[in-house]
Amino acid sequence: MKFGDNRTAALKARFRQTRLYQAAALVPLGGAVLLLANARRYAADFGLLPIILGAVFLLGVTVVFSWMNWRCPACRAHLALRWTPGHCLQCGFVLRSR
Repeated sequence: MKFGDNRTAALKARFRQTRLYQAAALVPLGGAVLLLANARRYAADFGLLPIILGAVFLLGVTVVFSWMNWRCPACRAHLALRWTPGHCLQCGFVLRSR
């Protein structure tokens, strides 16, 4: 896809923002891991089922958010499981310069 310089700059800025949001999605993922790692300690107070359900909920929220967020700013195609894509596999838009 060919865009004007202003449009290309805006799309690259949107991709930088998307990447920041994706990095922020690691916070609930870390919370789920901590919940599961400390499950024995909190199980006496709350029971094991709420802890496991809370961790599954946090994992689910992270997966859904990542699926909706991690898209090409030009064509909205999913960027798959690549953390640093150089270009979109669907439309070929260059996401970042090397």
